[in-house]
Amino acid sequence: MKDIDVYGEMEKIYEIADYREQVHKTLELLVRIFDNRDDQYGDFRDNFEQMARFQSLFFNRKVTSKDIVSKYMMSKLIRISQKEINKPDNNLDLAIYAILHLLLDTPKKQKASQVFRKWHKTGVYDVIN
Repeated sequence: MKDIDVYGEMEKIYEIADYREQVHKTLELLVRIFDNRDDQYGDFRDNFEQMARFQSLFFNRKVTSKDIVSKYMMSKLIRISQKEINKPDNNLDLAIYAILHLLLDTPKKQKASQVFRKWHKTGVYDVIN
């Protein structure tokens, strides 16, 4: 896994005045992050599905992959709202989890990094194709 200085990368992105360029640079960073995570941890869908199965057994009720991602999103929102513990990568993590929530609806054969690359290249942010 390649080391990525997320703090440094986010600081550079925050300095960009044009929000569209910020979005594109953030997507580039997300592609690199997901390439690293997929290589090290495997497909995020498989991981969230496994977490959902375990939590379903533990809580004795149906828990979905989207439920798991939603919990991660809430934890990032809580950190962001508490300024004393908020760090720049919390915003990026929240964006990642929000996008993962969308990507759970994409065909499983697509890697998240491939979807991010398509979004970055085309400027079309759909989850259907």
